[in-house]
Amino acid sequence: MLLQASAAFIVRIRAEPGFVELIDAYAGLAQKYPSETDLRYHTANAVRKATFDWAQLALRQTGSLTDPTEIEALEIGDASAELAAILSDEHGLSRRTHSEEPSNEQQVVKAVDMQAKLNVLVLNATPDDQGRIRADREAALLEEQLEMVKSPRRDLTVVQKFAVRLDQIQKELLNNEPMVLHFSGHGDVGVLLFEDREGNTSEIDGEVLAEILGAYGNLECVVLHACLTEDVAQACRKHVDTVVGSVDSINDLTAPKFTYAFYQALAHGRSYENAFRMGVAEVSTVSREEADKYRLLT
Repeated sequence: MLLQASAAFIVRIRAEPGFVELIDAYAGLAQKYPSETDLRYHTANAVRKATFDWAQLALRQTGSLTDPTEIEALEIGDASAELAAILSDEHGLSRRTHSEEPSNEQQVVKAVDMQAKLNVLVLNATPDDQGRIRADREAALLEEQLEMVKSPRRDLTVVQKFAVRLDQIQKELLNNEPMVLHFSGHGDVGVLLFEDREGNTSEIDGEVLAEILGAYGNLECVVLHACLTEDVAQACRKHVDTVVGSVDSINDLTAPKFTYAFYQALAHGRSYENAFRMGVAEVSTVSREEADKYRLLT
């Protein structure tokens, strides 16, 4: 396994106590069974008894041996500790323990709770006095594409809200508790265009929106999928680690491609930065010019 692993993988996994335990156990096994044939036999026998599927590790789509996610690193550390225990118990090997540190199981549970579930709130606003945007089509395509994701690494819960007014923004944030906020609609330099009760335009200044997001405080990422949102994105970046904006008008035909590719990548456990790159790449299959309009602020 280590021969297939990248340097980044080795550096990261060395921090896991379970991996250190496995190295100690393997060294003890090598001393007890100098023959390479015997060493391989006993190691393979222990691997077969383990609950973790080591044979499939190198085949994972998320690239566990090249760029492990935090969850994968913790999972492999926990599996290493299990394998070390099997080797130690069966062959009477001394075993290093790390009882003073949180168990890998506890760390994995915490990481899964933080990363494997992701709430996404989509605020759609298409005022009657602005050009028509097919937010419903984008929402339908996103739902369709997420249903097609095989073996997702994250459970994405996407809540779509339509004809959103300014006085509903904070209510929807509190009610849905998203970690990702996505705006789909119209924008202009320094503002986003929501709706009033009559369905007409009601602007919100980027700094005001940023204050709302800062007060809410639980967002990891904001996607401002509208025209000319770079200034608003800069304001929001003061309170959110990752923000997606645009430097020009966004084509209504290519916009859904960015959206579904971005959230597909997140469902597969990719980072926000990587999901952004995949969204831009998907738009590039239709128009390089449109793809160049997107900006990532981190």
